[in-house]
Amino acid sequence: MHIYNDCEEACYIHVDEERLTTFLVEQGLTQQQIDRLNIRFQWISEGNVGEFAPKQVSGIYNTKDTVHVYLHAVTMPSIAMFPREINNTLLHEIRHYMQQCANPCYLETLRDEEKIPYRKRPMEKDARAFAKQYDKQQFVKVEYAAIHLLALVPPIATCIGCMVAVALVEKSVDIALKKK
Repeated sequence: MHIYNDCEEACYIHVDEERLTTFLVEQGLTQQQIDRLNIRFQWISEGNVGEFAPKQVSGIYNTKDTVHVYLHAVTMPSIAMFPREINNTLLHEIRHYMQQCANPCYLETLRDEEKIPYRKRPMEKDARAFAKQYDKQQFVKVEYAAIHLLALVPPIATCIGCMVAVALVEKSVDIALKKK
């Protein structure tokens, strides 16, 4: 498994690789399949990714052994829920990787399901159910760079307002992480 973190400008995503590897083995993946898996976290500062944005987190499995998890700057106000959403999206997209590993006709199935509305596609339903089932399995922790949170405050705020907003965000993140 290879993990790439392209989010350093705002946060650092920590993945408990040992726990995640054990979990994936328990789910039936071989060590070779785990070794091929790439996970990439990317910070999106503008625009939307995917047809269901804007969201805090979105993801794509690109069928080339790479799970992409996108973190959206434009929706950061509810930052305290961020780690849980990242974890949920990661599990959802890993499930698509598992579907491909288990189904030699995955690409054909994927093309067939494109004719069905997204929320009703069997593979999407399965991925959502999988992420929900293992929601308590926290593989992701987020370390925020407070200086970069200033960029998330509306530009009309004063410097004092920015400092207060950052302090509140830092406090809510600390509280959220302590609950985990």
